[in-house]
Amino acid sequence: MSRPTLPRGLSYLAAIEYAGVKRKTFDTHWRPRLTPMRQGACLIFDRHQLDALFDALLQESAERSGPASPSTPAESQRQNGPRNEWPSLEKGAHPWAKEDSTKTPPAIGRSTSSTGDTDYASVSARIRKRRTG
Repeated sequence: MSRPTLPRGLSYLAAIEYAGVKRKTFDTHWRPRLTPMRQGACLIFDRHQLDALFDALLQESAERSGPASPSTPAESQRQNGPRNEWPSLEKGAHPWAKEDSTKTPPAIGRSTSSTGDTDYASVSARIRKRRTG
């Protein structure tokens, strides 16, 4: 059984599928570096040119990324810093766990609002004063 051969000329959508990228990525990064051939209302992209561009982008990506994995924790922190400006942490270390960020719960039956009044008489006096004033 023979394998079907891929045509050399690919339509716009077929070229995007062949490259394996999203349409926006194709239009932003790939299409400016390609020379399509116009056939009526269609654009035809050369499969060999797509292959060459794929190899070039792969080479550029490898040059930008440097080594595949950091060899020391210090290198890991250096690599993570430019990305989000937070040093990478050791596994299991949570600096937020050292501080108690929760407030003590209010007593049962007490208001959680910060009015400052603690007894019924002062609260009811303030409410009556608002109604008459």
